[in-house]
Amino acid sequence: MATDRAALAPILDALGNHAEAEALLLDALATFEQAYGPEHYELAVTLNNLAAIAQRAGDLPAAPNTTGAR
Repeated sequence: MATDRAALAPILDALGNHAEAEALLLDALATFEQAYGPEHYELAVTLNNLAAIAQRAGDLPAAPNTTGAR
C-alpha cells in the first residue's frame, strides 16, 4: 500500500492537491523507513518528491535534505 500511495502522490500534486500528496508521501516515507532502512531507493524517491512539493510551494526550508549532508 505504501508504494501505491507514493505513486499516487505526484498525480495528486499535479492536480493541485498538494497537502494530500504530502500526507501520502509522509505516510509512505515512514513505512519505507521501517521496512527498508535509511538507505533504500524508495526513501530517496519519496524524499525527492517531498522536496519537489516544498519547492513548488516556495518553502525551501521545509524541503527534506536529500543529499545526506547535515
